[in-house]
Amino acid sequence: MRLNNRLRTDRLPIRAARRQIPREGADSWVRCGDDFPANCPSGPHIKPELLALKNGGEHPDGSIQASQQFGAGWQYWSRPFPNWNGSGRTGKVYMEHIDRLFDQ
Repeated sequence: MRLNNRLRTDRLPIRAARRQIPREGADSWVRCGDDFPANCPSGPHIKPELLALKNGGEHPDGSIQASQQFGAGWQYWSRPFPNWNGSGRTGKVYMEHIDRLFDQ
């Protein structure tokens, strides 16, 4: 399976999107499950911590937890993709979703 004409891995760097995270030195990844593209990738994992941790709430500053999958210093931003099943379910479509998040 391929994402944007590259072999799929379980992690996709967000810098593959048109714009990078708006902070110098930031690192960011999206975790793709074995069931991609049937199911949407998770929200972004970001390092260093850009915003305070907060359970619940709306984007941009809500639903930010410590990343259990990536470890110390990483944040997980829960950002559901609206209507994944009707979107075409490609890596490009998902990265456009992430791109829009950081434009807000």
